[in-house]
Amino acid sequence: MNLSTNSTIENLQRSEDKFRRLVEGLSQTHCVFSHTPEGVFTYASPGFKTVFGFEAEEFIGRNWRELKFSQESMAAGNTSDELITSTGKFQCVELLYKHPSGEDRIIRIIYGPVSENGQLVAMEGVCEDVTLSRRIQDDLQKSEGRYRSIVQILTAGVWEYNSQTSLLWCSEEYFAMLGYSSADLHINGRLDVFSGWVNLLHPEDKEAAAKKFFDHVAAKDPGFYDNRFRLRRKDGSYVAIWARGKIIADRNGSLSDVTVGIHVDVSEHIQQVQRLHESEQRHREIFNATSEAIFIHDLSFRLLDVNETAVKMYGYPDKETMLACNLEELSAGFKPYGVCEARHNVEALLRGEKKQFEWMCRRFSGELFPTEVALSHSRIGGDERIIAVVRDISEKKKFIESAQRADKLESLGILAGGIAHDFNNLLGGIYGFLELALCTDQSPETRKCLGACITTMGRARSLTQQLLTFARGGTPDCRAQNLMPFVEDTVRFALSGSNVSCAFEIEEGLSAGNYDRNQLGQVVENIVINAVQAMKESGGSLRVALRNRSFVENEHPDLVAGRYVQISFKDSGPGINESILKQIYDPFFSTRPGGHGLGLATSYSIIRNHGGCIDVNTEVGAGTTFCVIIPASEKALLQGETEDVTQHRGHGIVIVMDDEIVIREVLIKNLESFGYTVVTAANGEEVLTMLQDRIIDKERIAAMLFDLTVPGGMGGIDALATIRSMGLMAPAFVMSGY
Repeated sequence: MNLSTNSTIENLQRSEDKFRRLVEGLSQTHCVFSHTPEGVFTYASPGFKTVFGFEAEEFIGRNWRELKFSQESMAAGNTSDELITSTGKFQCVELLYKHPSGEDRIIRIIYGPVSENGQLVAMEGVCEDVTLSRRIQDDLQKSEGRYRSIVQILTAGVWEYNSQTSLLWCSEEYFAMLGYSSADLHINGRLDVFSGWVNLLHPEDKEAAAKKFFDHVAAKDPGFYDNRFRLRRKDGSYVAIWARGKIIADRNGSLSDVTVGIHVDVSEHIQQVQRLHESEQRHREIFNATSEAIFIHDLSFRLLDVNETAVKMYGYPDKETMLACNLEELSAGFKPYGVCEARHNVEALLRGEKKQFEWMCRRFSGELFPTEVALSHSRIGGDERIIAVVRDISEKKKFIESAQRADKLESLGILAGGIAHDFNNLLGGIYGFLELALCTDQSPETRKCLGACITTMGRARSLTQQLLTFARGGTPDCRAQNLMPFVEDTVRFALSGSNVSCAFEIEEGLSAGNYDRNQLGQVVENIVINAVQAMKESGGSLRVALRNRSFVENEHPDLVAGRYVQISFKDSGPGINESILKQIYDPFFSTRPGGHGLGLATSYSIIRNHGGCIDVNTEVGAGTTFCVIIPASEKALLQGETEDVTQHRGHGIVIVMDDEIVIREVLIKNLESFGYTVVTAANGEEVLTMLQDRIIDKERIAAMLFDLTVPGGMGGIDALATIRSMGLMAPAFVMSGY
């Protein structure tokens, strides 16, 4: 019996020792305690020092109330008296404790009563310092709250995907972005990657987008997942999404099964980019469609961009080749069109001066051409840029030169016309009397001398006629006529006796021209004779080509829109030097000894009065080409007329009015030879007086010949108007020295 008792005592002691070692071996952050119902400690484990700051042995026999718990904790109901007197089940409380070190610590206490025979004999429990874990928990809660606020502020939807479970977690913003509620996409209370994402992908994006995401996850790619696709909204429309995510790594850097990321609605951004692209495209089209060349360069004159018009205007093969050029290659390169002058213009622009000037430019072929340049200063992308708008004014220059030439010719024409008019009147009288003398004198010697005089007078009359044609072009009697064989016959006649060969090239279906046969013949002769003179020393060839042309408005500076016929004369002569090219249409300008310089001037006036023009292209050493352009006929061709060569005879009175006596006398002689009675007057007033005073029998008047203009008196037009008002309707003819 004693042995059994002793054995039981030993077993209890061993059990107590084992549990004591177990308790004392607990972490230093835990303390096991026991105290009497009055709160006097009877046991405390070594962790008491760590938790409360006192040695366990030091506090045995002392009361629980001596520990300094915060009054705030006690006010909340967790008082130390409750720990002493509580009965019933074990409880867990957390109290704020003032540690001897001065720190506030949070102590978690799990305790309960120990009873024997229904009487409370002790209180036992475990204390733990949870200050650190509580702070970590608070920090985590704050961090979670902070990130949740960020997620709510963001317009992006946040998601988390677990590759092991295929489950997907999405923020409320994710669902709101698509117009769904969370319940709309959950299946059986679960939201997996298919119901929450894959099944919402646009059919065109689905395969590629899903493959890219799952490949990234399967490969455990440590980099960022980045993708773009479209997701279906609840209303059936689609939203453009930019997705970005990353696989989460643990503390050791190993990648987990969880991927987190965001979905951002970029629909508006894409629309803005598209609008920006469309705007840029519109401006690019305008940039390229303008008729002016546009250059954009920096302050060091490095070309940054040009439009298509610039490439075409300067004749470059492509834009890249042109951008590789410098300013000197695009300019004439000599003063005042060099880099130095260009820099001065830019400096003036930067000072605020308005810069618009003329500039001589150089094409890819080396040809120089005049331009008008307008400079502007701008900032593009934050950088200073110079924008040059360049307009080709070659045609404008030609138009100005043509207008100046026309003005000069008109002024000279007025002078030449006045001289020719008076001279022609004198020649008319002399020529008339010579012909009368030739008809009345039958002496061979006299007739020979008179014939020589008439020939000489014919040359003088021809010169006068050229002056008149130059002065006013001689109003052309234009008719619809074929140009061939008229042009060929005229050319071959002008080449007679020369050492110049000729070839013709006629376009099939050549239109008829609307021209005065005599005047155009004079133009053809003048141009051919000039070509013969240019090739006189060694001979050469002349190629004449006839073809149809048509021009739109403003295509040619001297022509209106319409159909034309062009006659070109290309010789193999030495060409015309550029220094005299602008003078070739000037009257009395000639490079040939003895030349009177009226040929091309007259031709220019004739063709201009036809509604056409003459263009010239020449190259020293390669010959010259004159292009005569006249309107094509829109009317039916006139049938050829036969000339009646029967000698005229008549009777009645013919009234002759001219201020030149010699003209009146010549007409009297000629008209009387035809059988008419001639009555003369010096001006219109005399004619009207004779009619009003019945000096002339109106019934016998067969015709009236009136001078067009009478210096200081009534001319033919005014006189005829009054006569018609008097009821006299006899045929009337108007004459002029012009």
